[in-house]
Amino acid sequence: MSRRHRNDNPFTLFAFQDIITSVTGILILITLILALSLVLEPAAQVSQVQQDGKALQAELDQLESDIQALEAQTQIDAEVLDLLVSFGAESLSDLIAELDSSIEKTRSMLRDANIEVLGNKNTVAESNQKLNEKQQSLDDITDKIKQQEALLKEINESNRVVYQFSGNPDQIPWLIELGATQWLAAPANQKAKATVFSEPSLSKRLRAIEDWYKNTLGSEGYLVLLIRPDGVQSYNTLRSSKTMANAQFGVDLIASDVTVIDLESGAVIE
Repeated sequence: MSRRHRNDNPFTLFAFQDIITSVTGILILITLILALSLVLEPAAQVSQVQQDGKALQAELDQLESDIQALEAQTQIDAEVLDLLVSFGAESLSDLIAELDSSIEKTRSMLRDANIEVLGNKNTVAESNQKLNEKQQSLDDITDKIKQQEALLKEINESNRVVYQFSGNPDQIPWLIELGATQWLAAPANQKAKATVFSEPSLSKRLRAIEDWYKNTLGSEGYLVLLIRPDGVQSYNTLRSSKTMANAQFGVDLIASDVTVIDLESGAVIE
């Protein structure tokens, strides 16, 4: 008996192997993509974090700058308040009133002179010059006041007595300081060395001052006799002089511990 030969295709696994290979390749590709994404994503996140950090640092710097500005403004406000407190309400009110008065006077001057500030620079310059002159005059007065205050302080500290006379310079008197053993003479309001009469006896001292009187003042003069406690006898002797009978006398009593006439500067204080 003969066998029948089959023409059917034999069984093969090539198609299955192709599918497995394809699937494996796809899985490997997906794995590689996932691995690459895992590698790149942290780098992107680090970059984003760095950018956010820079933005936050910029905001912090701006806040620090704002805080410093607020501190500076607070310091300025505190200094202004201290200045107001140091002046006091009354002094500040007087200052404001004086400034208002000065402004009103300036406005009045501008209206009276019909000054156009923006169109006439020469007039503005003249006004500024006048204001500067007034300021200079005020400074000079202030300096004189300070000098007078220093002079008064020196007088108080040195126990000096100063006689000031006003009027005609030709009628300024001579000061005669009378002590027990010494007489001093000096013109008031003038710096001059004192004339000293220290003769041992009253009679000789009287003749010496009579000669000085005739040679210095002539037959008339205005004398202010400054009598110390121990100079009463000297005063009586001087007033008995016939040579000085025509002189006009003023009399004042001075203490024994004060100085009126200095030997070098006379009856003034420099």
